[in-house]
Order: sequence, then C-alpha cells, then structure tokens
Amino acid sequence: MTTKLMTLRIDENLKEEFDVFCNEVGLTTTSAITMFVKATLRESRIPFEISADPFYHKKNLKALDESIAELEKGEFTDVPLKDFDAFIESL
Repeated sequence: MTTKLMTLRIDENLKEEFDVFCNEVGLTTTSAITMFVKATLRESRIPFEISADPFYHKKNLKALDESIAELEKGEFTDVPLKDFDAFIESL
C-alpha cells in the first residue's frame, strides 16, 4: 500500500499530550490517526473513543506522589476503616 504524507497544524501542547496518550495506550501517533480515519470512513461518523487508564493520568500521578511524600514525612492521619466514613465527612 502506498502512503501519502498528511500535514496538519495543531497546538504544540496538544500534540505533546496526544503523543504521550498514544504511547500510554501502546500506539504511535500515526497509527492512532490512521485508525481514526479508517473507522470514520467505514462508519461515516466519529466512530470510537479510546481512553487511557485514568489511574496513570498525570494529575492522578501527581496527587499520588504528593500523598506518598506526606506519608514518608509522617504527615498523615491514621483512621481505622470502621471510622473512615465519619472521618471523610469531617473534612
């Protein structure tokens, strides 16, 4: 199959985030765009949603790193499981 170069303009940050996302789900940027184009033409609509595991989203990983740092510094509250709901409500 012959391929053709396709050039598009996109915000630099958006492209960087998309590259990271594609890597997280095991795709190259080119393969993700090719999948999108083929599915769009086959289904005559915007065809699908691909999502990464939200656990690995950079915001969640940052929060986890902050929580681990607090834990390592001893800056945490030890709450028995039976009291957890009341503790959350008190926050």
